[in-house]
Formats: sequence, structure tokens, C-alpha cells
Amino acid sequence: MNYSKIFPFFDFLSPNGKRLIEENTIEKFYNEDINVNNMLHDTCLGIVYIISGQIRCYINTEDDKEITLFNLLDTDFCLFSASCIFNSLEYEVFIDIKKNTRALIIPPATVKRLNDSEITFLKYINDLMGRRLSDAMWTIDQILSKRLDERIIDLLINEYQIRGTNEIEITHDEIANHLGSSREVITRMLKHLAMDNLITIKRGKVIINDIKKLI
Repeated sequence: MNYSKIFPFFDFLSPNGKRLIEENTIEKFYNEDINVNNMLHDTCLGIVYIISGQIRCYINTEDDKEITLFNLLDTDFCLFSASCIFNSLEYEVFIDIKKNTRALIIPPATVKRLNDSEITFLKYINDLMGRRLSDAMWTIDQILSKRLDERIIDLLINEYQIRGTNEIEITHDEIANHLGSSREVITRMLKHLAMDNLITIKRGKVIINDIKKLI
């Protein structure tokens, strides 16, 4: 496998760092609709690079509702799967596979050795963690500053952009989980959007009637 074309930091590693990547990186395939791990519990996968697929990172609220922090797509890195490396983060992040995902995993021991010996790798990972935390803070800001109907519209637009279709296969429960709300409230909000002819609601599906009007 040509890691030089996959990992942005690879060409800047020392010969020993490159050898660590080549000898220890693991390729795995995950079926959709499974929960990979809980960041602070026993499992520590390491750093996951998504070749193809989609991973959802989310947290649980005190009243047991889910809030999606962000979705990771092709060529993204998942850092929250490396609990033993970033153990100073004192909250739980959960990871779900939303689409069949082919991934490369850099194991924890390898990441630690690269952190200790490769400045370029350490800087890249620290910068990436900063961006992920910024994404999470943006999500929290949206929760605090936007009405729920606006957040539903933002979610539908995002799903439209990810999937490339106006027919979005998503349930009311899934929308509620993404936004940290209840199914009943989401159903009521969707009905209002349908009454405005912005969307059409079908079983297990939301159809965007006109993406320009929704935006």
C-alpha cells in the first residue's frame, strides 16, 4: 500500500517512522450500524483513517439523548477511537459506523512511538485534534444559538450534500439522536416543514422538495 499517497505526514517521517507505519498499520472493514467503541472504556483502537465509508461521533446527554458532534467521511482521520492516547479528555465519545467502512488503523503503541520520535507526526495529530474539537464546539454553539427547526434544516442539507440525493433515508428517531431531541418533537417539526412544502415525509425517509428553498 502506498502510504505516501494516503497519510499527509508520511513523506516527512524519518526512515524509522515510515517503517513503523508500514509494519504496523492494519486494514479493517466495518459493517454499517455497529458501535465501534466508547472512548474512555476498555477499547482503544488507535487512530483510524477512513479509506471509504462514514463514521459518526457523538456524545450522550445526562437525560440519555444523543448529540452528533460530527461525521467523518472518506480520507478523514478519527482520533476519538484512541482513548489511551488522549486520556486527558474527560468525557465519553461514542463512534458508530453509518456506512460500510474500509479503514486503516494505526495501533496505540505505534502512535505513542511516533509521538515520541516524530515531530511532524505529533504536530499533525495535535492540529487535527484542535480542528475536531473546534467542530465539536461549533455543534454546541448551534445547539445554544439556533432554533430546532433551523437545526433540522441544517441536518437535512448536510445529509443531502453527503448522500448526493434529495431522498434521504433517515428516521425521526435518527434525527432526534443527531440533534439531542425527542422523536415526538422532531415529528412535529417535520410536519411543519412539510406543510410549508419544503419536504415530503415518507416512512423511513425525508424527501427534500426543493433544495434551493430549504437553503
